[in-house]
Amino acid sequence: MSEEKHIPVHNLTYQEFQLTTLENGHPENFNDVHRHNFFEILWFKEVKDDSHLELDFENYHLKSNQICIIAPGQVFNMKLRGEKGYVFAISREIFQEICDVELILTNGAAPFFF
Repeated sequence: MSEEKHIPVHNLTYQEFQLTTLENGHPENFNDVHRHNFFEILWFKEVKDDSHLELDFENYHLKSNQICIIAPGQVFNMKLRGEKGYVFAISREIFQEICDVELILTNGAAPFFF
């Protein structure tokens, strides 16, 4: 069995979008390796000098006032340690109605926009 089969998928099933803060985020969304079946936009308003996240098993250093877009299916992992900001989860359908996904994401290669 491949390692991929052991990565849980978090679903956005009962709403088309959700908005919360990093400070109020559910611990299970930030304490394990997982995938989403939806788009997630993270706006890091304030981070620590050593704040980072993993996206598709690559480590990324975070900066304050930075946005990260996570596409459905990407592998995500981050342990919150006091970072402040916002988390916007949005269904594939709504996200694709409001923007051109291909222009926003370059196959997951450029998840950050300043």
